[in-house]
Amino acid sequence: MSSIQYPPPFNNKSKETWKSAVFEDIDPSELPSQWGGTKPDPEDRPLVAMGGQVPASYYTAPSRRLSTDTDLTKITVEKKSVFPVELTVTDVGSTLSWEFQTENYDIGFSVWFRPEGGIAEELVPLQRVNCHLVPEDGMLVCDKPGKYILKFDNSFSWCRRKHILYQVHVTPPNNGKMNYN
Repeated sequence: MSSIQYPPPFNNKSKETWKSAVFEDIDPSELPSQWGGTKPDPEDRPLVAMGGQVPASYYTAPSRRLSTDTDLTKITVEKKSVFPVELTVTDVGSTLSWEFQTENYDIGFSVWFRPEGGIAEELVPLQRVNCHLVPEDGMLVCDKPGKYILKFDNSFSWCRRKHILYQVHVTPPNNGKMNYN
């Protein structure tokens, strides 16, 4: 049976001997001088910058939000529930597109198809999406007529309802004609 060995607690002696302990595993030529090594810097500047101003090029871009001036629908999906959005598609080859965003927190999303008088089948598998950070969007080509159901699934949340802004479009097929406008 092996035993786990932990390093001794830090004390004044360890402050004096830390370099030798590090150099048992790492060659001094691999460490910059700020850390007790001998690795030279080809441009004669510190390899380890200590604090200072973060360059603006390192900033993250602000997250994109859905524009409230577009044709958006606002819904609330209660905790432990699912909100279906049903669309009837009659033209084969139509494009179903969606875009949505929650005000806060993630939401589950899936797309289902149910033929007239038939059993529903899942087309886009259920997935939890962090669309409170960046809007979620997608599309699919409808290869059969029937009901297409977008499901906003909050069944996993026991405490929070979710507020969602969404828009859905069904674009009829163009029958092979190219639209350059």
